Amino acid sequence: MQAYQNVAGIILPCNISEFLDINKIKPVKNALFDLPRVGSGEFTDSLLFDDITLFSTDIIRFFKENKNIYFEFKTKSTNIDNLLKTGGTDNIVISWSVNSEKMIEDNEHCTPKLKDRLIAAKKCVQAGYGVGFHFDPVILYENWKQDYKKAVQTIFDFIDGKYIKWISLGSLRMPVQLKKVIENRFFENEILNEELLLSYDGKLRYDETKRTEIYGYLYEEIKKCSKNPVVYLCMEDVNVWNLSGVKK
Repeated sequence: MQAYQNVAGIILPCNISEFLDINKIKPVKNALFDLPRVGSGEFTDSLLFDDITLFSTDIIRFFKENKNIYFEFKTKSTNIDNLLKTGGTDNIVISWSVNSEKMIEDNEHCTPKLKDRLIAAKKCVQAGYGVGFHFDPVILYENWKQDYKKAVQTIFDFIDGKYIKWISLGSLRMPVQLKKVIENRFFENEILNEELLLSYDGKLRYDETKRTEIYGYLYEEIKKCSKNPVVYLCMEDVNVWNLSGVKK
């Protein structure tokens, strides 16, 4: 977000009721999913401040009455008390950004550990919600395969696959200017050690061969655990979809 937004602070809207108008909501329909989707958490964490804002309670009530749309809360948080108190339905999906334990420890400072996120996910399932997971960004480093395999297995140790609506896969990518921000602010980081190339969309990415390997490997590991979740690639072109073997 440090390269997308032009303000350093976090802005919380106070007019949440204006968003909850069925005539204003424009859900995206995709052949991968049985319902169109809308959600929050693209530019901030959906639940980080929910104990203060109470936004989730209004959102949940609204989408309980509009069950022909998926609503997704994207988060890394375990701030789920309001979700549990309000109770969920199948079309309201709580999804967690996840990574290998090493990457969480090294780079996702002040966030819950993987197992804490999964404990929260299990509680949400028990409260009636669907859940999802986003392996994004997957970062290449020595022993990445065994670490991400362990992360996949840990997810399914906690959550039965029949309750997981979707799992997305995305690899490290960034606008060119963000690389400079990372180098200046986090000069001891190791996430830039692997080669990044200027890609088709003007972003720095791993080359196509490496991205294909990442997605193919994780897709197979997920499907070994469960056939149920929809697995899809985030912000990838058709050629990578085809080469990776991830089925649309």
